[in-house]
Amino acid sequence: MYQVMCGIILSALMVVSSVLLTLRWFQVVHGNTDLLTTFYASLLTASLGLLMILNLHVMRRTVEEVESAKRVTSIGYREIEERLMERLSRGLKDIEDRLSELERRMYR
Repeated sequence: MYQVMCGIILSALMVVSSVLLTLRWFQVVHGNTDLLTTFYASLLTASLGLLMILNLHVMRRTVEEVESAKRVTSIGYREIEERLMERLSRGLKDIEDRLSELERRMYR
């Protein structure tokens, strides 16, 4: 939320500075001001600022999705590992039981 607020403040600052610079440029070059061009400059700057905020939001959402996918795969791997260990331990127990049975038969 802090980053979005900073983005909004910086976008507003960009708009104000573009309006002031455009007005000053017209006063220096032409001696008068063109409000339509000033409006277009401020609209361009506002759209650029909003585009940056949107990109920040999209990047944050993408990072959250990647982290969520990492957690899901981590949990999935743990489940698979636990299942395999359970099957292996059952298999090893069966083998050990059979070996001990064979050993008992051999000693008889």
